[in-house]
Amino acid sequence: MFSPIFAKKFSICFAFLFTIIALTTIIFTDIRIFAQATVPEFTPDYVLSDDSFRSTRAFPNQDSVQNFLDRVNSPLKNFRNNNKLASQIIFEAARGVTSSQYGYTPQINPGVILAYLEKEMSLVSDSNYNTSTDPQGRIQKAMGYGCPDIGGCNPDYQGFTNQLNWGALQLEINFVTANPSSPKKIQPYVSGSKITTLDGYTFVISNQATAACYRYTPHVFYGCYNLWKIVTANGWGVSDQRYLYDDLDKANIGKTPTTAVSVENISEQEGQKLIFQSYS
Repeated sequence: MFSPIFAKKFSICFAFLFTIIALTTIIFTDIRIFAQATVPEFTPDYVLSDDSFRSTRAFPNQDSVQNFLDRVNSPLKNFRNNNKLASQIIFEAARGVTSSQYGYTPQINPGVILAYLEKEMSLVSDSNYNTSTDPQGRIQKAMGYGCPDIGGCNPDYQGFTNQLNWGALQLEINFVTANPSSPKKIQPYVSGSKITTLDGYTFVISNQATAACYRYTPHVFYGCYNLWKIVTANGWGVSDQRYLYDDLDKANIGKTPTTAVSVENISEQEGQKLIFQSYS
């Protein structure tokens, strides 16, 4: 049996030890949370990891896409095309159900498709947009596919379902052919190749996902940067960590210097040849 004095001392020591452990846990937990909340730095040469480009962690099925559209009150939440909900069209295009052609089967993160819908036409966030009347034609050119900076939009690719199927297919082709060993690679949109974007940034492309983005939208700001920002802020990649758009912008806008003095203009004919490369 412990004496009362010993028991009291033991109790005090135990309480003190427990307090130290608790405080240490809180301190390290706070450090971990702070570390997770540190705003990431955008680098033009590495837009998304290849795993994030392929991931279905955030959107494993159509229901997860629909739940997101409902939650943010997207103008697409009740939109239908050919009697299909937008969520079904998005998921099926991303995962190659409706978008497979020329021997390519898209296996793209549905969050990447959502990010393109947002960065191209604000079809995720603009709750007031009327998708029925489509006054600005955003539904018709939802992913900006076939709408290069040079020249107008190609009518062959217009329509919501059409845009998503062609856009997803193009991203898949861009990704696969960005492998340096691909016999169908298109320079400079290849991992390990040097590129100068249309807004004057020069760097070496670090991976296939980055090459896929720049071949689709050859701008850093506000092209591939916006893709990175939307996917990163919402935690749609392999990580579920989320950030505020404003925090990402404050940490990155204007802090990525361009190394190019000027951008060489390319002709409309050259641009059309680059964008509408034949894959058949």
